[in-house]
Amino acid sequence: MKSKFLAVVIIALLALSVVPAFSFDPDPEEPPFVKYIDPQKINFTGPCTESQRFTAEDMVYKVEDLYAWDIIVVWDPTYLALESYTINIPAGWPVDGYQILINETEDVDDPGWLHYAVTRLGNVSGFSGTMSLLTMEFHVIYEPCWFDGPQDTYIFNDFYNFSGPCGLGIEPDLVEQCEIWINPSKPNLELLLSDEFDLDAKVAQGWFEGQVITVYLWVSNVTKLYGIDVHVWWDPDLLKIDLQQITINEEAFPQPWAYLDQYLDAEWGDFYFEIKRPCEKPRLKGTFWILKFDFKVKCYVDEFGIPTDEDYFIAICDDCSHLHMCGDSYYYPALTLSDVYYFWTPIPFDFNQNGHVGVEDILIILDHYGEEPTPGDGFDFEPDGIIDIYDIVIVAKHYCNDTPPELPEP
Repeated sequence: MKSKFLAVVIIALLALSVVPAFSFDPDPEEPPFVKYIDPQKINFTGPCTESQRFTAEDMVYKVEDLYAWDIIVVWDPTYLALESYTINIPAGWPVDGYQILINETEDVDDPGWLHYAVTRLGNVSGFSGTMSLLTMEFHVIYEPCWFDGPQDTYIFNDFYNFSGPCGLGIEPDLVEQCEIWINPSKPNLELLLSDEFDLDAKVAQGWFEGQVITVYLWVSNVTKLYGIDVHVWWDPDLLKIDLQQITINEEAFPQPWAYLDQYLDAEWGDFYFEIKRPCEKPRLKGTFWILKFDFKVKCYVDEFGIPTDEDYFIAICDDCSHLHMCGDSYYYPALTLSDVYYFWTPIPFDFNQNGHVGVEDILIILDHYGEEPTPGDGFDFEPDGIIDIYDIVIVAKHYCNDTPPELPEP
């Protein structure tokens, strides 16, 4: 490593020139002198974006009478990038009481490399104790795909030399490195009811006709994502939608340059969607929504025309939905966490499904006045085998009620 020999010689000469001659004999009962990188172990989980920054300190522990040091710190630039660093000087050393001999980070052949050397000046004491000699600010730049599994890397001292009085070398009793694990999270494709990533937003309820149920298709923990295929399905007897009610997240897939293919079969409750970023565009990473569905509630009634409870999933078809990640040739099946559960639970006696019990509902039951339905069926709420004034009174008692029913459990 360049400058290494020169630094060692300079440090030794400076130490000999400024320090009176006396021997340095450490007490074996004293705590050991340790050289280490702090923290000694780090775990990152999820797509490792530039937001995952951390600080590493090049530390000495329980050193005695330290006058000079010459250290090289190395790391794998495939995984980590050094954003900034600060060479630290012991507290109390005046500006004219030390010299930074080497301060280098540029090396074409070894970019993950930092070389620094410092020496004390003058006929004074060295440093004793524990301190950080160097503060480094890193960020993670490696983004492993989930199928690659955990990756490990290190920050360590490739070279170190410590000098005490008279240029006497000080050898650490223990030298420790920093171990870093990058653990990719499982990517997911799922439906949520919120534009925030809220895993509790999984149950929707409709109680009047035309009500809008908004559902988002989310991807999470993706790395190097360039395309998505998805098939979403639902019960068309409960919900309706057209292409104008389906929105693409154009921040992730701007139009018109993103390849797009979509097909909606509203009669059968099926939606097929494929979208891809061009090869020359950067890949996507992280967690974000892809599609927004604004479903409209359809009323669900029994054979007598009375609204009844019904429920169904808005679901992702696992077999034909995929995430394309980590290279143009890689076709990766989506991992679906969960779907959205939808309930149609109308307000009791809201026969026309407009969200409240009103005059229109009383008129509807009046149209059946005097009929003799099968007991318990139709508008015979008492029941006594005939639709009479008692049934009308039961409906009238709920006049102006617009309180949604309690949401059932899935």
